[in-house]
Amino acid sequence: MLRNLRWWAGITAAAVAIVGCGDQTVRPSMMPLDDLPDPVVLTPTPKPQATPTPTAMPTSTPVPPSAPPEARFEPVICQLPELPGVVVQCGHLVVPESRRSPSNTTLKLYTVVIRSIASDPAPDPILYLSGGPGSHAVEVVPFLMGEVLLPLLQERDVIVFDQRGTGLSEPSLACPEDNQVVLNNLATDIRGEDLTSLHLEALTECKERLVMEGVNLDAYNGAENAADIADLREQLGIQEWNLLGVSYGTKLALTTMRDHPAGIRSAILDSAYPLEVAIYSEAVNNVDRALEELFASCAEDARCDTAFPDLEQKLFDVLELLDKEPVPTTVFSQLKSTEHKVLVNGERFLETVIEALYITEIIPLVPEMIYQAGEGNLRHFDFIAGVVIGQMDFLSRGMFMSVQCADEIPFTTAEEAVGAVNKIPRLRPYIDVTAPFDFCAAWNVPPSDPSENQPVSSGIPTLILAGQYDPVTPPSWGRKVQRSLSNSHLIEFPGNGHGVVFAGGACNVSVAIAFLAKPNAVPDDSCVNQLAGPRFVIPVTEDLSLIPFKDAIPFQDQTISISGVVPEEWVRLGPGVYSKTKLGLEAIVQQLFPTTLAGEVTADFAAQLGLDQLPEPAHTLKVAGLGWDIYQMIVQGQPVDAAISHDDRGVMYLVILTVNPENYDLYYKDVFLPVLGSVKAIRPE
Repeated sequence: MLRNLRWWAGITAAAVAIVGCGDQTVRPSMMPLDDLPDPVVLTPTPKPQATPTPTAMPTSTPVPPSAPPEARFEPVICQLPELPGVVVQCGHLVVPESRRSPSNTTLKLYTVVIRSIASDPAPDPILYLSGGPGSHAVEVVPFLMGEVLLPLLQERDVIVFDQRGTGLSEPSLACPEDNQVVLNNLATDIRGEDLTSLHLEALTECKERLVMEGVNLDAYNGAENAADIADLREQLGIQEWNLLGVSYGTKLALTTMRDHPAGIRSAILDSAYPLEVAIYSEAVNNVDRALEELFASCAEDARCDTAFPDLEQKLFDVLELLDKEPVPTTVFSQLKSTEHKVLVNGERFLETVIEALYITEIIPLVPEMIYQAGEGNLRHFDFIAGVVIGQMDFLSRGMFMSVQCADEIPFTTAEEAVGAVNKIPRLRPYIDVTAPFDFCAAWNVPPSDPSENQPVSSGIPTLILAGQYDPVTPPSWGRKVQRSLSNSHLIEFPGNGHGVVFAGGACNVSVAIAFLAKPNAVPDDSCVNQLAGPRFVIPVTEDLSLIPFKDAIPFQDQTISISGVVPEEWVRLGPGVYSKTKLGLEAIVQQLFPTTLAGEVTADFAAQLGLDQLPEPAHTLKVAGLGWDIYQMIVQGQPVDAAISHDDRGVMYLVILTVNPENYDLYYKDVFLPVLGSVKAIRPE
């Protein structure tokens, strides 16, 4: 899988966004851009500027932002699920397929404008640029709302669009043929050239189908993408906006800053991808660096080092063991709601370790995942692999192919890539760096202008964000980008992986917000100095943060009129929902409802568990004067205990505990039962 999935899947923040998803219950307005009292287009009032905003000096011949047929904007009914408390407006940006080779063929780029919740929003919205290349943006919006978009919407509109060939834009350059190769071979031990051959066949089939459908694959590249962005600003009537790019989105932002600097007030480059790097030669070094960060951090953490000594040697022992005797497991993809048989060899396990280093919330699990695998326990592997399998549907492989084969592959060689991997012998058996060159030979699109391999020089105010453990766009790439941006600031976030803003957390987003408020000033990053590395998860018998009822921390949540207790240091995921980590793998839920809704609530809860109805209660308990029906279930291999009670004042209580099986007895005694004894409704005075 390392050979053909991550290394050819592109750089995406989809998993970062998806891990923190939650249920959205507030019903907003979602309508086309011309169905509201606001004008069809956004026409912000210009801000007086003390000094003119610096602009980039183009170093190439840019693709013009419009060419016959002219770009235009067409409002449409939104296809998004309902979002919490915001007005959402949608439309198609219609652009020429190719500006360099004009024809009558046009593309429809699906665009979403999420209106600011401010009464007087700033006139310069934020444009989000997704990664990949080829990652879907619009479909991920619901996963980003809570910790990322809502803070940004306090001051500004946020605009999200699916880049050409991706997501809901038309045509789609998705390659289900290639995704099927991955799914078909999860349960096999196929590796190396045999697996590469299957992908090559699938990608060739995808290419032939797209060409038969009339797609000009030569037109899907960074320069055309950047021209789309310039057209979008003009068609929405926006005088100035701010670019927020993540991963490949930073490369696209840099290209736009070079080719179409007009109207760019500022740029945030999160996990920077410089144009001049040779990603297929440098990738193995980036992975090795991230692994070394992990090994060193665990060794320096007394708790981690005691629980997981000599983590580096343990990882490579596990890889050797799995290569000799691959282990079968079953992975559940929450996004796809599907189960997959997977045969775990060393290559697949190492890929999953690397995937985990992308995601800040998952990094604390990695040492335990490695040690568990050495004992035949693949629980953490199963969870992370499920995320990887689910996010395949959020990438348009054909768009990835066209962009990388035009903008990246022509500027390096397979020999250089092989030379780089040969310098790191411990990783060499797991990485086939020549596969991308074989795939591009079959995709056969012309190389881009040499400027696509040159640094971008610009004076546009820019904030560069980097994560300590990022295995694909390391902090050194952020420093490389900064050298040619004269008005830029670089901030490295300890404990973070790939996609700093999307890792959530008050500090991460607040730094971006502070920069947007005053992009020409040094951003306030004081909170970053307070951040520590990851609090590594260790076996619960060693973990003193799990505390008994007598020391529990009380909480009150006025939004749902409930009070109760939670273990110290557990994090709040939502109203009445607390977890040992931000992943929510082990969590306690405390909710209340009017008794009149009891039937609807229990039916909804059963449906979420995949059941037609709740089973009969396993037993009943009386705690602190309330009688509780206790339901005990196993859902996707995870114990789930639910307790339902009714008081004499018309209130129904629902308490849910989900834990890993090995921790069940301790959590039931020290978390679940104390909560039953403390939960109560907050009565109005």
